[in-house]
Amino acid sequence: MSLIDSLHVLKKSDYGAASRTLANSFSEKPMIKKLGIRPDDLQNMFKMMIRVSLKYGEIYGTSQNIEGVLVFLPDKYAKMTLWQLVRSGAIIPALRINRQLMNILKETSKIFEEDKKSMDIGPYIYLLAMGVSQPHQGNGFGGKLMKALIEKADNEKNAIYLETDTEENVSLYKHYGFKVSKEVNLPSLNIPMWEMIREAKN
Repeated sequence: MSLIDSLHVLKKSDYGAASRTLANSFSEKPMIKKLGIRPDDLQNMFKMMIRVSLKYGEIYGTSQNIEGVLVFLPDKYAKMTLWQLVRSGAIIPALRINRQLMNILKETSKIFEEDKKSMDIGPYIYLLAMGVSQPHQGNGFGGKLMKALIEKADNEKNAIYLETDTEENVSLYKHYGFKVSKEVNLPSLNIPMWEMIREAKN
């Protein structure tokens, strides 16, 4: 059995719990703290991502208790379009997102979409979100999710692309074979973000 098969495949009924887990996991991130994003706005952002991924990608929990969540999309759906939001039902939580946060999402999306177009890494998986709720951090759940994703990517000969906004995560992802593709400074926030790639295994 593959590592990904050992995870809990999330269904629509897990939608609320998964969004709460991710919101809790990301609540202390530099960008979130600097913007003073409210928990309900953060949860709506992840509801949007989860809705899209339920239709166009894959989403897993560490177990039925959903201590951690893994959300990813194939490269052909890596650009989140209005049509995807409508078809997946993600437009509803998207419209509930605070305007300030939505503007930041649009800004980062524009920057990263241009960079993804210029990448020459072949087929890839876009790691949209991965997080473990704070009470469960440090218990190996994040490693369990990452190892499952890497095994899947290697078996399918796909690269993995992600973005992160902490140097701590940069070091962590390097441990798993990722390399920094580009460092970006968000003009409106003066906060650095890193684009990282783990190349496909031949």
